Amino acid sequence: MACRVHCLDVSMTPKILINNDASFYLKFKIENGKLKVMKKLFLIIILALFINVNGQQTTDNGCELSAVSNQQSVNTGIIPTPQYAEICDFNNSTNNFVIDESCLLVDIGENEEISKIINTFKNDIKEITGVDLKVSKKGNKKRNNIVFGIYDPEKIEQIQNGPKDIIGLDSREINPQEYHIIVICNHILVSAPTPQGLFYGAQSLKQIIRHQLLTENNLNIPWYYIFDYPSLEYRGWMDDISRGPIPTTDFIKEQIRRLAEYKFNFFNLYTEHLFKFEDYPDIAPTDGLTAEEIKELTDFAKDYYIEFIGNQQCFAHAE
Repeated sequence: MACRVHCLDVSMTPKILINNDASFYLKFKIENGKLKVMKKLFLIIILALFINVNGQQTTDNGCELSAVSNQQSVNTGIIPTPQYAEICDFNNSTNNFVIDESCLLVDIGENEEISKIINTFKNDIKEITGVDLKVSKKGNKKRNNIVFGIYDPEKIEQIQNGPKDIIGLDSREINPQEYHIIVICNHILVSAPTPQGLFYGAQSLKQIIRHQLLTENNLNIPWYYIFDYPSLEYRGWMDDISRGPIPTTDFIKEQIRRLAEYKFNFFNLYTEHLFKFEDYPDIAPTDGLTAEEIKELTDFAKDYYIEFIGNQQCFAHAE
Protein backbone atom coordinates (compact mmCIF):
# COMPACT_ATOMS: atom_id res chain seq x y z
CA MET A 1 0.00 0.00 0.00
CA ALA A 2 1.61 3.24 -1.12
CA CYS A 3 1.02 6.73 0.15
CA ARG A 4 2.54 10.18 0.05
CA VAL A 5 3.51 12.15 3.10
CA HIS A 6 3.76 15.94 3.16
CA CYS A 7 5.17 17.64 6.26
CA LEU A 8 4.71 21.37 6.20
CA ASP A 9 5.45 24.33 8.44
CA VAL A 10 3.89 24.26 11.93
CA SER A 11 5.74 27.12 13.56
CA MET A 12 2.41 28.78 14.36
CA THR A 13 -1.01 27.22 15.07
CA PRO A 14 -0.91 23.82 13.35
CA LYS A 15 -3.72 22.09 11.52
CA ILE A 16 -3.26 18.40 10.91
CA LEU A 17 -5.02 16.33 8.29
CA ILE A 18 -4.69 12.57 8.14
CA ASN A 19 -6.27 10.58 5.33
CA ASN A 20 -5.96 7.55 3.05
CA ASP A 21 -7.25 6.32 -0.28
CA ALA A 22 -10.59 5.45 1.40
CA SER A 23 -10.94 9.08 2.53
CA PHE A 24 -10.70 8.46 6.24
CA TYR A 25 -9.32 11.50 7.89
CA LEU A 26 -9.38 13.62 10.96
CA LYS A 27 -8.54 17.30 10.94
CA PHE A 28 -7.37 19.03 14.10
CA LYS A 29 -6.84 22.63 15.00
CA ILE A 30 -4.77 23.25 18.11
CA GLU A 31 -6.25 26.17 19.98
CA ASN A 32 -5.81 27.12 23.63
CA GLY A 33 -4.19 23.83 24.48
CA LYS A 34 -6.94 21.73 22.85
CA LEU A 35 -7.12 19.88 19.56
CA LYS A 36 -10.39 20.88 17.93
CA VAL A 37 -11.82 18.58 15.27
CA MET A 38 -12.49 20.56 12.12
CA LYS A 39 -14.56 17.83 10.43
CA LYS A 40 -16.67 15.10 12.03
CA LEU A 41 -14.62 12.18 10.77
CA PHE A 42 -12.82 9.45 12.67
CA LEU A 43 -9.18 8.51 12.20
CA ILE A 44 -8.64 4.82 11.48
CA ILE A 45 -5.17 4.49 9.97
CA ILE A 46 -2.45 7.02 9.14
CA LEU A 47 -1.54 7.01 5.48
CA ALA A 48 -0.80 10.65 4.75
CA LEU A 49 -0.24 13.71 6.91
CA PHE A 50 -0.50 17.36 6.02
CA ILE A 51 0.42 20.23 8.35
CA ASN A 52 -0.54 23.87 7.72
CA VAL A 53 0.15 27.17 9.37
CA ASN A 54 -3.05 29.24 9.59
CA GLY A 55 -4.27 27.52 6.46
CA GLN A 56 -1.17 28.45 4.42
CA GLN A 57 0.83 25.48 3.13
CA THR A 58 4.62 25.59 2.83
CA THR A 59 7.09 22.96 1.65
CA ASP A 60 10.43 24.43 2.60
CA ASN A 61 11.48 21.57 4.87
CA GLY A 62 11.59 19.15 1.94
CA CYS A 63 9.72 16.35 3.71
CA GLU A 64 7.64 14.96 0.83
CA LEU A 65 8.07 11.25 0.29
CA SER A 66 6.70 8.08 -1.18
CA ALA A 67 5.99 5.49 1.46
CA VAL A 68 4.99 1.90 2.01
CA SER A 69 2.74 1.08 4.94
CA ASN A 70 3.91 -1.83 7.10
CA GLN A 71 1.02 -3.32 9.10
CA GLN A 72 2.94 -6.27 10.50
CA SER A 73 3.43 -6.76 14.23
CA VAL A 74 5.37 -3.82 15.64
CA ASN A 75 7.32 -3.97 18.92
CA THR A 76 6.99 -0.44 20.22
CA GLY A 77 8.03 -1.20 23.79
CA ILE A 78 4.64 -0.03 25.04
CA ILE A 79 3.17 -1.94 28.02
CA PRO A 80 0.43 -3.06 27.76
CA THR A 81 0.57 -3.71 24.03
CA PRO A 82 -1.49 -1.05 22.23
CA GLN A 83 -4.65 -1.91 20.33
CA TYR A 84 -3.04 -0.82 17.06
CA ALA A 85 0.47 0.13 16.02
CA GLU A 86 1.90 0.75 12.58
CA ILE A 87 5.30 1.72 11.26
CA CYS A 88 5.93 3.05 7.75
CA ASP A 89 9.02 2.34 5.68
CA PHE A 90 9.92 5.48 3.75
CA ASN A 91 12.10 5.86 0.70
CA ASN A 92 14.65 8.61 0.08
CA SER A 93 14.68 9.83 3.67
CA THR A 94 15.56 8.79 7.19
CA ASN A 95 12.32 7.75 8.89
CA ASN A 96 13.29 8.73 12.42
CA PHE A 97 12.42 11.46 14.88
CA VAL A 98 15.53 12.29 16.90
CA ILE A 99 15.22 13.13 20.59
CA ASP A 100 17.93 15.61 21.59
CA GLU A 101 18.41 18.91 23.42
CA SER A 102 17.02 20.87 20.45
CA CYS A 103 13.67 19.05 20.60
CA LEU A 104 10.73 21.13 21.86
CA LEU A 105 7.82 20.08 24.06
CA VAL A 106 4.98 22.22 22.75
CA ASP A 107 2.57 23.33 25.47
CA ILE A 108 -0.06 25.42 23.68
CA GLY A 109 -2.52 27.37 25.81
CA GLU A 110 -2.93 27.80 29.55
CA ASN A 111 -4.36 24.42 30.58
CA GLU A 112 -2.75 23.66 33.93
CA GLU A 113 -3.60 19.95 33.82
CA ILE A 114 -2.00 19.49 30.41
CA SER A 115 1.03 21.49 31.52
CA LYS A 116 1.43 19.15 34.48
CA ILE A 117 1.32 16.12 32.15
CA ILE A 118 3.98 17.68 29.92
CA ASN A 119 6.23 18.52 32.87
CA THR A 120 5.91 14.98 34.23
CA PHE A 121 6.90 13.67 30.79
CA LYS A 122 9.82 16.14 30.63
CA ASN A 123 11.15 14.99 34.01
CA ASP A 124 10.75 11.32 33.12
CA ILE A 125 12.65 11.74 29.85
CA LYS A 126 15.48 13.55 31.62
CA GLU A 127 15.67 10.72 34.16
CA ILE A 128 15.72 8.04 31.43
CA THR A 129 17.93 9.68 28.80
CA GLY A 130 19.68 12.63 30.44
CA VAL A 131 18.14 14.90 27.78
CA ASP A 132 16.55 18.04 29.24
CA LEU A 133 13.78 18.95 26.80
CA LYS A 134 12.65 22.57 26.59
CA VAL A 135 8.97 23.44 26.97
CA SER A 136 7.72 26.02 24.47
CA LYS A 137 4.39 27.71 23.79
CA LYS A 138 4.77 27.25 20.04
CA GLY A 139 6.51 24.90 17.64
CA ASN A 140 9.52 25.62 15.48
CA LYS A 141 9.73 24.31 11.91
CA LYS A 142 13.54 24.08 12.13
CA ARG A 143 13.45 21.85 15.22
CA ASN A 144 11.78 18.64 16.28
CA ASN A 145 8.49 19.21 18.10
CA ILE A 146 6.45 17.04 20.46
CA VAL A 147 2.89 18.43 20.58
CA PHE A 148 0.26 17.45 23.17
CA GLY A 149 -3.42 18.22 22.67
CA ILE A 150 -7.02 17.37 23.60
CA TYR A 151 -9.73 16.77 20.99
CA ASP A 152 -13.48 16.99 21.55
CA PRO A 153 -15.03 13.48 21.39
CA GLU A 154 -18.50 14.93 20.80
CA LYS A 155 -17.35 16.26 17.44
CA ILE A 156 -16.05 12.92 16.18
CA GLU A 157 -18.22 10.36 14.49
CA GLN A 158 -17.13 7.10 12.93
CA ILE A 159 -17.20 6.62 9.18
CA GLN A 160 -19.32 3.61 8.38
CA ASN A 161 -17.60 2.37 5.22
CA GLY A 162 -14.03 1.46 6.02
CA PRO A 163 -11.51 -1.04 7.37
CA LYS A 164 -13.05 -1.16 10.85
CA ASP A 165 -11.74 -4.68 11.36
CA ILE A 166 -8.17 -3.33 11.53
CA ILE A 167 -8.54 -2.36 15.17
CA GLY A 168 -12.02 -3.60 15.99
CA LEU A 169 -13.76 -0.25 15.61
CA ASP A 170 -17.13 -1.59 14.53
CA SER A 171 -19.77 0.54 16.29
CA ARG A 172 -17.35 1.54 19.06
CA GLU A 173 -17.78 4.72 21.02
CA ILE A 174 -14.98 7.12 21.85
CA ASN A 175 -13.20 5.87 24.96
CA PRO A 176 -12.31 8.71 27.34
CA GLN A 177 -9.03 6.91 28.15
CA GLU A 178 -7.93 6.43 24.53
CA TYR A 179 -5.03 8.21 22.84
CA HIS A 180 -3.26 8.56 19.50
CA ILE A 181 0.48 8.93 18.89
CA ILE A 182 1.69 10.06 15.48
CA VAL A 183 5.43 10.26 14.78
CA ILE A 184 6.11 11.81 11.39
CA CYS A 185 8.78 14.10 9.91
CA ASN A 186 9.87 16.54 12.64
CA HIS A 187 6.73 16.14 14.75
CA ILE A 188 5.28 13.84 17.36
CA LEU A 189 1.60 14.46 18.07
CA VAL A 190 0.08 12.96 21.22
CA SER A 191 -3.69 13.48 21.32
CA ALA A 192 -6.64 12.24 23.35
CA PRO A 193 -10.21 13.22 24.25
CA THR A 194 -9.36 13.75 27.94
CA PRO A 195 -6.33 14.68 30.04
CA GLN A 196 -6.31 11.11 31.41
CA GLY A 197 -6.01 9.71 27.88
CA LEU A 198 -3.33 12.29 27.10
CA PHE A 199 -1.42 11.19 30.19
CA TYR A 200 -1.50 7.57 29.00
CA GLY A 201 -0.28 8.70 25.57
CA ALA A 202 2.63 10.52 27.21
CA GLN A 203 3.46 7.43 29.27
CA SER A 204 3.45 5.28 26.13
CA LEU A 205 5.71 7.74 24.34
CA LYS A 206 8.06 7.56 27.31
CA GLN A 207 8.11 3.75 26.97
CA ILE A 208 8.84 4.04 23.24
CA ILE A 209 11.83 6.28 23.96
CA ARG A 210 13.15 3.99 26.70
CA HIS A 211 12.71 0.92 24.46
CA GLN A 212 14.63 2.58 21.64
CA LEU A 213 17.46 3.49 24.00
CA LEU A 214 17.68 0.00 25.50
CA THR A 215 17.38 -1.96 22.25
CA GLU A 216 19.17 0.29 19.75
CA ASN A 217 21.27 2.49 22.06
CA ASN A 218 19.95 5.64 20.38
CA LEU A 219 17.06 8.08 20.55
CA ASN A 220 16.01 7.81 16.90
CA ILE A 221 12.28 7.14 17.16
CA PRO A 222 10.70 5.38 14.14
CA TRP A 223 7.76 6.98 12.40
CA TYR A 224 4.74 5.41 14.07
CA TYR A 225 1.01 5.61 14.18
CA ILE A 226 -0.33 4.20 17.46
CA PHE A 227 -3.91 4.05 18.65
CA ASP A 228 -4.78 2.61 22.04
CA TYR A 229 -7.58 2.35 24.55
CA PRO A 230 -8.09 0.08 27.58
CA SER A 231 -10.15 -3.09 27.28
CA LEU A 232 -11.14 -2.72 30.94
CA GLU A 233 -12.38 0.52 32.47
CA TYR A 234 -10.81 -0.24 35.86
CA ARG A 235 -7.31 -1.69 36.17
CA GLY A 236 -5.96 -1.97 39.68
CA TRP A 237 -3.39 -3.37 42.06
CA MET A 238 -3.77 -4.44 45.69
CA ASP A 239 -0.68 -4.32 47.89
CA ASP A 240 -0.78 -6.07 51.26
CA ILE A 241 1.64 -4.01 53.36
CA SER A 242 0.73 -5.69 56.67
CA ARG A 243 3.13 -8.56 56.00
CA GLY A 244 6.83 -8.00 55.62
CA PRO A 245 8.67 -4.66 55.81
CA ILE A 246 6.43 -1.61 56.07
CA PRO A 247 6.96 0.52 52.94
CA THR A 248 7.82 4.20 53.20
CA THR A 249 5.72 6.84 51.49
CA ASP A 250 8.54 7.37 48.98
CA PHE A 251 8.44 3.68 48.07
CA ILE A 252 4.66 3.77 47.61
CA LYS A 253 4.99 6.88 45.42
CA GLU A 254 7.43 5.01 43.22
CA GLN A 255 4.90 2.17 42.99
CA ILE A 256 2.25 4.66 41.92
CA ARG A 257 4.51 6.06 39.21
CA ARG A 258 5.25 2.60 37.86
CA LEU A 259 1.60 1.50 37.94
CA ALA A 260 0.57 4.67 36.11
CA GLU A 261 3.10 3.92 33.39
CA TYR A 262 1.33 0.59 32.85
CA LYS A 263 -2.03 2.42 32.72
CA PHE A 264 -3.36 1.15 36.07
CA ASN A 265 -5.97 3.53 37.44
CA PHE A 266 -6.49 2.41 41.04
CA PHE A 267 -4.27 1.28 43.90
CA ASN A 268 -5.77 -0.70 46.80
CA LEU A 269 -3.63 -0.46 49.93
CA TYR A 270 -4.45 -3.47 52.15
CA THR A 271 -3.75 -2.93 55.86
CA GLU A 272 -4.58 -4.77 59.08
CA HIS A 273 -2.72 -3.06 61.92
CA LEU A 274 -0.57 -0.39 60.25
CA PHE A 275 -2.88 2.61 60.32
CA LYS A 276 -2.28 4.96 63.22
CA PHE A 277 -5.73 5.69 64.65
CA GLU A 278 -5.77 8.80 66.82
CA ASP A 279 -7.97 7.12 69.44
CA TYR A 280 -6.05 3.82 69.45
CA PRO A 281 -2.38 4.68 68.88
CA ASP A 282 -1.09 1.39 70.34
CA ILE A 283 -2.56 -0.73 67.51
CA ALA A 284 -0.03 0.38 64.87
CA PRO A 285 3.76 0.05 65.06
CA THR A 286 5.84 3.21 65.32
CA ASP A 287 6.46 3.26 61.57
CA GLY A 288 2.79 2.78 60.65
CA LEU A 289 0.97 5.12 58.28
CA THR A 290 -0.70 8.28 59.55
CA ALA A 291 -3.80 10.00 58.19
CA GLU A 292 -1.58 12.81 56.89
CA GLU A 293 0.57 10.33 54.95
CA ILE A 294 -2.50 8.65 53.45
CA LYS A 295 -3.76 12.07 52.28
CA GLU A 296 -0.33 12.86 50.83
CA LEU A 297 -0.35 9.59 48.88
CA THR A 298 -3.94 10.14 47.73
CA ASP A 299 -3.08 13.59 46.36
CA PHE A 300 0.10 12.28 44.74
CA ALA A 301 -1.82 9.45 43.04
CA LYS A 302 -4.36 11.89 41.55
CA ASP A 303 -1.62 13.51 39.49
CA TYR A 304 -1.02 10.07 37.95
CA TYR A 305 -4.73 9.38 37.36
CA ILE A 306 -4.77 6.66 40.00
CA GLU A 307 -7.47 6.41 42.64
CA PHE A 308 -5.86 5.56 45.96
CA ILE A 309 -8.24 3.20 47.81
CA GLY A 310 -7.86 2.18 51.43
CA ASN A 311 -8.58 -1.38 52.55
CA GLN A 312 -8.66 -1.54 56.36
CA GLN A 313 -9.33 -4.98 57.88
CA CYS A 314 -11.24 -5.03 61.16
CA PHE A 315 -12.50 -7.54 63.74
CA ALA A 316 -12.18 -10.68 61.63
CA HIS A 317 -8.41 -10.15 61.61
CA ALA A 318 -8.04 -9.31 65.29
CA GLU A 319 -6.07 -11.58 67.59
